[in-house]
Amino acid sequence: MPVTLGSTFDASVEALGTATRSVPAIPEAGQIRSLVFQTQEFFAALRAYPDTFARDAARAPGSVTVMSRALTDIRAHFAIADHHLAEALRRSAVVSGPAGEPAGHLQTAATHLGISRDLIRSHRGPDGDPLTPYLHLLASAGAQRYIFYRVTDVAWELGFFIERLAQVTNSPSVRSALRQARQALRQAVVLSRQANADRMVEFAELTPAPALVIDHAFQPDLPGTLARVGEECDRVIRAIFQANRGPAGPLSGSDLPRIARSLALGHLLTGRILLHLAEHQPPELGDQLRAAADGLRTTAQSWRDVDGTFRRIVDITDPREHPALPRYNYVDVQAGRVALMPRTSPHPAAISVQTLSVRIGQLLYGTQWTPTTPRPQPRHASDILNDTGGIGPLLRDLHRLPALGQHLAQAGPHLLHAIKHNLVTDSVEHRPFRAKSRTRWFPVSPRQLDHLLGVFHTAADHAKTAARAMVSGATAAGVDTPRARLDAVVPRLAAPQPSTPPKVPGINAPAVEKTPEPWVPAYRMPAARRDIERSLRLAYE
Repeated sequence: MPVTLGSTFDASVEALGTATRSVPAIPEAGQIRSLVFQTQEFFAALRAYPDTFARDAARAPGSVTVMSRALTDIRAHFAIADHHLAEALRRSAVVSGPAGEPAGHLQTAATHLGISRDLIRSHRGPDGDPLTPYLHLLASAGAQRYIFYRVTDVAWELGFFIERLAQVTNSPSVRSALRQARQALRQAVVLSRQANADRMVEFAELTPAPALVIDHAFQPDLPGTLARVGEECDRVIRAIFQANRGPAGPLSGSDLPRIARSLALGHLLTGRILLHLAEHQPPELGDQLRAAADGLRTTAQSWRDVDGTFRRIVDITDPREHPALPRYNYVDVQAGRVALMPRTSPHPAAISVQTLSVRIGQLLYGTQWTPTTPRPQPRHASDILNDTGGIGPLLRDLHRLPALGQHLAQAGPHLLHAIKHNLVTDSVEHRPFRAKSRTRWFPVSPRQLDHLLGVFHTAADHAKTAARAMVSGATAAGVDTPRARLDAVVPRLAAPQPSTPPKVPGINAPAVEKTPEPWVPAYRMPAARRDIERSLRLAYE
């Protein structure tokens, strides 16, 4: 199972529950003091969590909505609880002893709590810039409410651990201080949960941001296919986001058709999996699977159209994908008109899309299958369902593929806008009027760009329809799809906004800023007309 934000909080709560159950009824000498000290250290990290998250949310792109009311309640009552924990530690006997098994579980809970914080920070670069579109969720009130709600879950479970320490201690003053600390935690939890009732539960499906690296050591892993497909989808979404924002460089005109071919193959293989499994399902669910397979087949054809549109288009900065070129003749070589094509490596996003398509194909046909081998007989339906955990989890996780296609198709116009000045074509239909006879390549025409935008828009509509069909199938199978709802919200929040160029003095702004002078009205006499008496006399004669 992939690590998610919700699973880290769940693991921390579970570790605290295990620590509570492992506290002995008769503690050893000095064990209570050691456990109170460990509890105070864990609570220090928990107390700093809301403030740290609030600072990270304030740096998130978009309109920030920090939950001030919930944050105020948590701060006030957490400070009271910390004061009582310090008082309990001060009043306990100054005898050091082994903390025992509960201390190990407390350390495990603290580790998982730190992992949740690092998971959110993985979506931000070293300079603070967002690396993925999911960082925009931090600016939404629902995501902030979810984080504060889960912090109160951990605080609630920590209160049970503190109560257990109060029950087994022999010192009345320590027992009183510990119970007052738990009472403060209870008040913080109650007030915070009332303020954070309307939270975004889908934010729990957030996963760590994968690195933009190419996995050269491809290892077949049928039981982990769905998790690896989700990881590759996250990597491609990060690559698309950074290509739109500029720091990682745009996707070239050779990367886009290669990604389109791999997406077409992946959608086609996913549809074949659903058709293969539909024969072994109840009639109603089988019809849902066939409808989803039809949508995936239509989406695959749309991505083939995207690939076909690039057939006569070459990116001069990355000419890996180009039509067949004639051989150089001897005269051109001697005249120095011959230059070798630049050798470039494919973008990591292109490798990731190809990898996830191969993994989906191996899930259907076995680990020996590759796109270049003849199509064998598919694996038995029961083997596929055993590797994926059932038809519901299969639909829920493979939904990431059409969602990725929709994300790429919606970002296609922005990606084309970044590289349109590098695209040339030798299409006869788009040859400029009165072009030179010896010139073969010309810049792409506006009509070609409009056609490219049209096929991207069509692919986006078909991918959206296929994604909805897969969500409907997963719902019919009795499986919730929170990640699908999360992926549906992110593109709307992270859509590239039209940026205004910065004002540079002397370029697009005055070199010297002039102080505006107060406006003073100039009272002038009306202009006097010459020989006005003569003009009036002539007018009345």
